[in-house]
Amino acid sequence: MKDADWDDCISNSSSRKITPDKNRANSLRETAKERISLIKEITE
Repeated sequence: MKDADWDDCISNSSSRKITPDKNRANSLRETAKERISLIKEITE
């Protein structure tokens, strides 16, 4: 059976559960901020 929408995926357990990784998210945010800062320096 095909899942029609996201609620079907959850109720049929056909979606994977992902727990948030706060450390990784923070690391990615910091990396993005540094890259944006570097680009701003280059383009000024």
